[in-house]
Amino acid sequence: MELIIALAIIGVLLAILLPVFSKARGAARKISCVSNLRQAGVAALAYTGDHDGFLPPRNPYQGLIVNDKGIDAALVTTGWM
Repeated sequence: MELIIALAIIGVLLAILLPVFSKARGAARKISCVSNLRQAGVAALAYTGDHDGFLPPRNPYQGLIVNDKGIDAALVTTGWM
């Protein structure tokens, strides 16, 4: 009988705490997203500082030829990778 009461109490506590953990997980995801956006902004500002005020290109890999290994052979042969 005592075991059943203990399990019931644990079940009630879990029912109370699970939504709290879910909200905490959502808040952690939001913080992580904001941090990633901030890092992207800092990187863009650093790029503009190094490249005469120009923003980074939308797709820096546009026009590259990718082989079956996922590497542009021209970049490898010229020493860029």
